[in-house]
Amino acid sequence: MTSDAYRTVTNLGPDSSRMQQAYITNQTTGIRTHLPRQRNRSIHADTPEKTSCWRCGGTMTKPCPFCEKGGLYADDLVSVRYDLYPVADGHMLVTPNRHVSSLLELREDECARIHQVSLKMIREYDARLSRKPDQRNWNIGVNIGKDAGQTVPHAHVHLIPRTPGDVADPRGGVRWVVGSKAKYWN
Repeated sequence: MTSDAYRTVTNLGPDSSRMQQAYITNQTTGIRTHLPRQRNRSIHADTPEKTSCWRCGGTMTKPCPFCEKGGLYADDLVSVRYDLYPVADGHMLVTPNRHVSSLLELREDECARIHQVSLKMIREYDARLSRKPDQRNWNIGVNIGKDAGQTVPHAHVHLIPRTPGDVADPRGGVRWVVGSKAKYWN
């Protein structure tokens, strides 16, 4: 996905305050995903600001970008959206609709649905691009907690399609999160 795939549109809200509506368009599929509306502030602002999640009412220091249902798929338990900062074209996030910070806090039905929907999205993506069985390469990842690299405190699963040559040596895959220990084959 290229950087020009992201565009922000500023509109006047119903109370005449300035609102920003952003969306991201996947260059491969042409699917547009709308992002959560925000009042003139960035979700990555340096200054913490207390706010409440519109979906669950929980208190957060920044607006949660995952509490609005995703644009690729949504049902009563989960949503799917493209990652705003993708590491590959087609990088998707599967999130529970209920605001919890960790997959460890999910109910069994939410866990099962995340698994089912993840497989559904991978199969649909592969079919849409006519990927052959030997081209169906994916990293499926979860970061739980700050020390594991989680930056948005809403549980989510990364679905990252991989292609031949996207990295020099893909061996080890997710083991590279601890780079010094990734190369076990030497």
